[in-house]
Amino acid sequence: MNADDQGATIELSLIGLSEHARNLHRDGYCREAVRHESQRLLNRLRILADQPELDGQPLIERAFSEKAPILVLNDLSTRLERNEQAGLRYLLLGVARGVRNVLTHDIEREVSAQDCAVWLGLIGWLHQQLDLVEYVAPAAEDAQPEPGAAP
Repeated sequence: MNADDQGATIELSLIGLSEHARNLHRDGYCREAVRHESQRLLNRLRILADQPELDGQPLIERAFSEKAPILVLNDLSTRLERNEQAGLRYLLLGVARGVRNVLTHDIEREVSAQDCAVWLGLIGWLHQQLDLVEYVAPAAEDAQPEPGAAP
């Protein structure tokens, strides 16, 4: 840990992170802690949205669709509530594309202790937001046919 990383701590047990990620962080494996938690976030979203076949951007856009969401953070009845829902969707997209994908495919990418604390804080907050969402069954016309099913 270099001098720039001093003071980059966060109480990880308070923000819904896994014990595994907390241990990785504690032991200095910042890149792996962030990659693990970003993947866990998307796995959790897949389960909440009941979309086992989707991942990444398609999963997030389906779960928090502007027109027919299957996960809702609020009633979506006001502009402010729709903005809150859209903001959650965009933050999840940012973590999926800008964190999880980058750390998965660029194995040389380093993550400083300070960046690790910030990313884990955001991912923990996103887990807390997922605690608040409600599942809304997809409308029949939105339902996707099973692979191999007759039209």
